[in-house]
Amino acid sequence: MVRTVLGRAYYPDIIISFDPVFHLLNVTYPNALKIYYCADHLATNTVVADAEVRLLSACDIVIAASRRLCEDLRIRHPYVNYLPHGVNLLPEYKDDILEARIDKVFAPFRNRVVLGFLGNIGESVDFDLINYVARRKPDCVIVLVGLQAASISARVKFLARNVVCPGPVPSIGIKYCLKHFDVGIVPYVRSKYISRSNPIKIMQYVAAGIPVVSTNVEEVCSGNGFVYHCNNYEEFSETVRIAHETNCPELIRQRIEYGKEQSWGRRIEELDKMIGGFIAREKPTVVLNGSR
Repeated sequence: MVRTVLGRAYYPDIIISFDPVFHLLNVTYPNALKIYYCADHLATNTVVADAEVRLLSACDIVIAASRRLCEDLRIRHPYVNYLPHGVNLLPEYKDDILEARIDKVFAPFRNRVVLGFLGNIGESVDFDLINYVARRKPDCVIVLVGLQAASISARVKFLARNVVCPGPVPSIGIKYCLKHFDVGIVPYVRSKYISRSNPIKIMQYVAAGIPVVSTNVEEVCSGNGFVYHCNNYEEFSETVRIAHETNCPELIRQRIEYGKEQSWGRRIEELDKMIGGFIAREKPTVVLNGSR
């Protein structure tokens, strides 16, 4: 199917795959430079794990979004590079209707401290921690913005009264939610998946100037001083208070400036250097616009 749909009309110089099953492209485009961008720990079952092994044997360059993923992939591939997620809050796009709808959701919390979460609401979220913080801080409201997994629907019903789940928003709506957050939270449980993840929401919080409080997961702990990371529920609850009370215009400015340095445009420049370094190292084996 891949050969039929893509093979005859389009011959790219570089292919970047985000999905392990695209090892099939090695057959369709044998002369293209192939890059596997591993954004998350995807090999969670034998089918995907086997597909990833085949992709690793077929690709030239591997990019990983977290340091732990780099360590795992270097066992199977000689050229693995660390490239964390970039951030883009889409400042050039505006949707007045969507902004008004999101403003309406947050309007009841105008005089309360909003602890906000962006992302999929599933098994990785520590609901016991959320309830702990909510009950310790009844003056706050915790807003969980994102798509709820069916597997956790029963747990959501037992969240504290000051926890709100308004549902998902489109990408352009993220910035409209962030303007209402006083603190961005990352309440994850420790797991193999989370230890290898690099939550993009962290840079979204930082780029919006918001203080970030997270559980003590590995990639989060390398947040360049802009992320508070906590070891237990009590520390998380207290750190939320500290993060809010010590926030100030200068810290907001520093976070926003740091966020600008983590743009996807900057990441593309870094990727370009990685590709150039690989080609320089492998010459004359790799020749773009030609064959290898």
